[in-house]
Amino acid sequence: MNSLLHDLQKKQLVWTAAKLDQQKERVATGYQKLDDALNGGFPQSGLVHIASVLGCGEMRLVVPALLNMHEDKRLCAFIAPPHLLNAEFLLSEGIDLERVLIIQTSTSQEALWSAEQCAKSGACSAVFVWQNTLQQSQAKKLELAALKGQCLNFFFTSGQHQIDNLPVSLSLSMKRES
Repeated sequence: MNSLLHDLQKKQLVWTAAKLDQQKERVATGYQKLDDALNGGFPQSGLVHIASVLGCGEMRLVVPALLNMHEDKRLCAFIAPPHLLNAEFLLSEGIDLERVLIIQTSTSQEALWSAEQCAKSGACSAVFVWQNTLQQSQAKKLELAALKGQCLNFFFTSGQHQIDNLPVSLSLSMKRES
């Protein structure tokens, strides 16, 4: 091995793709085929980007993962949801409403700041934020905050605003089929 590369690896300045997610604990999604495709499910902490058409079932995709985190009694923060959350739906899925925190913001910057604060605080097991755009620096902040707070941070974007090359733990895309 090149001595320069060896020195950089020793200082942990080189990322090795072969080690990606091999030893990370996973949170089951509640969907066996998806768990198989994701090597066991969502990462236990980090930023998960989900691109979808608004209202096509993005909450139904992620709620079972919350139930698989049932030992974790921390808050679930919903930041700038595009519609009112249906409390009956959350209850029917087994989500304790005492653990639900809803934050409405005026701007996308406030929403991203709120998501970062909730994620890194350690008070939340999951943070959900809806935005149309996300810059790489913002994604990195959310990813690092989620890792620091041992939180699973879900970032939803509209399917028409595809975001590529973001520093996230996982990126998924959902679409409706007729």
